[in-house]
Amino acid sequence: MANGSMSSNQSGEGEIRRRLIEAGLVDCIVALPSQLFYSTMIPACLWFVRRGKTQRKNETLFIDARKMGQMITRKNRELTAEDITTISTTYHNWRNSKDYEDIK
Repeated sequence: MANGSMSSNQSGEGEIRRRLIEAGLVDCIVALPSQLFYSTMIPACLWFVRRGKTQRKNETLFIDARKMGQMITRKNRELTAEDITTISTTYHNWRNSKDYEDIK
């Protein structure tokens, strides 16, 4: 989603976000850098939505990856393998810590 999805209040978006978070469905949000997608230059974010959380139901992990990646052309950025590993390792370490358990 566009980064505006984290703060926009148009068309009831703020209410939708509030309900998702209050329901404990948002597991993680990753803020991505601009120029990552060929079709748009705006920064984007990934929302990981998860049902069945028993622990950390009221917790959401935020990962700031806005400064990651390298320019591959004048107009386009690409996340490196190291960047992707850093993001995924951060998320999995948080999820798999001893005090986080989901319904299996």
